[in-house]
Amino acid sequence: MNPTKNISTLQDSICLTQHIYPRSPLFNVGGYALIHGAIQMPLLIKAITTVLEHTDVIETGYMGFNDMPLNSNANFIKYDIDVVDCSQQQQAADVCLKWMHDDMQSVFDTGRCLLKLRLLKASDDKCYWYAKVHHVLFDGYAMALFFNNVSRLYTTWISGHTEADVPSFSYGKFIADELQYKSSDQYQDDRRWWLERLGGTGTSAAFQSCVHANNRHTMSTQRLEIRIEASLFYEITAFCKLYHCTAFHYFIAVLFVLHKRYNNQEALLLGVPVFNRSSKQFKETLGAFVNILPFSVPVEDDRVFSQLLPLVAAELKECYRHQRFPLYDMLKELDRKGNIYNVSFSYQKNSYNTSLGNAAAAITYLPPPEQQEDLFFHLLEYEDGADLTLALDYAVDLFPEHVAKNILIHFKNLLKAALRTPDMAVNSLPYLTEGEESALLDRFKVKSPGYDTGATIITCFEQQVAQSAERTALVFKDSSFSYSSLDGHANQLARYLQEHYRVSPGDLVGLQLERSEWQVISILGVLKAGGAYVPIDPGYPEERISYITRDSGCKLVIDKTVLDHFLELRCRYSTAGLPLQAGPSDLA
Repeated sequence: MNPTKNISTLQDSICLTQHIYPRSPLFNVGGYALIHGAIQMPLLIKAITTVLEHTDVIETGYMGFNDMPLNSNANFIKYDIDVVDCSQQQQAADVCLKWMHDDMQSVFDTGRCLLKLRLLKASDDKCYWYAKVHHVLFDGYAMALFFNNVSRLYTTWISGHTEADVPSFSYGKFIADELQYKSSDQYQDDRRWWLERLGGTGTSAAFQSCVHANNRHTMSTQRLEIRIEASLFYEITAFCKLYHCTAFHYFIAVLFVLHKRYNNQEALLLGVPVFNRSSKQFKETLGAFVNILPFSVPVEDDRVFSQLLPLVAAELKECYRHQRFPLYDMLKELDRKGNIYNVSFSYQKNSYNTSLGNAAAAITYLPPPEQQEDLFFHLLEYEDGADLTLALDYAVDLFPEHVAKNILIHFKNLLKAALRTPDMAVNSLPYLTEGEESALLDRFKVKSPGYDTGATIITCFEQQVAQSAERTALVFKDSSFSYSSLDGHANQLARYLQEHYRVSPGDLVGLQLERSEWQVISILGVLKAGGAYVPIDPGYPEERISYITRDSGCKLVIDKTVLDHFLELRCRYSTAGLPLQAGPSDLA
């Protein structure tokens, strides 16, 4: 923070960046409420100005850009508010929308105003309440809070009640709280933790495999959106409960998988915005609070999604313990040029009042036309039970529109694939569309290898045993097995399963074993007994294991206890071959 100006660290970093890019609108925070129904504009303006008069954030934001005291600067307007009547123009609604879009491209003169409000009249029963605020004043949550406070006040007045409670919390208290934090032992502990975590982090940018230009000459961005159906989000939420995590963790984990599939790299340093409102009072305070956590987890080729998801949740939980440490201070400590990440992911779940008195109101967020990140993903949820939006703001200098569109489509495909096959290695999770897969097959003219359609895994394996009985078939650590010995062990296990558990064709058998030679022998033994195996990672949460065994209807689960019992008795069972138990039409 800047104690000489009594502003927060976030405000200080925003002011510095705006000074570096004085003609950039990257810090415009904007949106509008589409109001259907009769509205009393003078009363709405009164509600807006009343809420703004009960906050001190305009004064603190002003100090970040100006040396002259606010009360001495006659040119500065605390809030620029006006009514624009477009109702007499043809296609008035389109005129209003274009006006707001064009205004979002314009840069604030920070010496004159930092908050602009317009009531754009499209007809007698339709208008737009537009707000554009410099980020030094509001973050996205503050915009929602501002709209809700005004809506509540206006509705109270329109219903005939003259007395209304207007929240009046000081942003200055957050600045004082941050100053106290920076002089605490906790600040030093957080500093050491982040430096240790990020000290060896590389500077390579993410998603470089789909970049179509060597350099980024501007910060211009465009937005694309894709719908996330409420039914899909419900499935994701239910799935996450098995792992004691949330849909937010799920989307981040999928984003790491997407990057892995695109770039075949384990490293992705992701910017994750956090609320940073530590008290109930701060949650009701208008102002800029948000902090960014640089977040990363390793994504190895053989890691399965069901392992990655709880890892993301656990690592994020650890980062949250140190979330107060400002990104601005982190960058200064690391002494890195520019930002340390080029991709961000934000989950915005803001509830809006959907009425102004008797008029209905629908909120639309307007993204800024520029950003520092190459890619910024936004998961937008504004109403419980409704469809969500996955938005992508992408740098137009680096990504053609069709590439950005594919990124969103592949993201959604992976959301579904991880639900269907959570135990598949992340490097194998499918993400291409059917059209893309067909095009690839046609391009490389992939043909069927011509396998015997009447063969099974066991018949193929036993054919190899007959051809190469003494050749090495399996090596694990210090153990080595020929085809003949591997076949013999599998035959013994198959007889054990048939005798003790009556395993027969069509039965499902869970395999809950650590990776070892006995994992392979168990697979062959189950198949030789006529069953089909269901892989279960012993590292899964108990709820997940119970769900798999219950949902699949496993006749038994071969775990360490079952395997140990077999090993005590295996000398009783012959190693000779068994009659074929299952054919091509059976599960095995």
